[in-house]
Amino acid sequence: MLLILVILALLNLLTLKPLKLNQLNYLTHVYHVEDEYLKSKINSFEYVEKHCLMSHYIEQNHNLCINKRGNVNQAITLRIINSNKTMTVHLGSGVYEIK
Repeated sequence: MLLILVILALLNLLTLKPLKLNQLNYLTHVYHVEDEYLKSKINSFEYVEKHCLMSHYIEQNHNLCINKRGNVNQAITLRIINSNKTMTVHLGSGVYEIK
């Protein structure tokens, strides 16, 4: 019985498809961008001043700035480096979506 369980476990390990390293890299880039955006919103509330998103993980064509009330001044689509994902930030409250 134990031998059958060991054989089944080994077959299961051989058939599982492991995550590739580049898949993990683009996921971490997405999480970093999302984290830095939320930190900028929190900082604008905390210090009651304008904060702009500065990230090494996005292509900077335009600045994404958050005013002292935590609202986004201009809607923007940010392209995340080393992935095929984009982050769209909507005008006003700064609701965002990652596609």
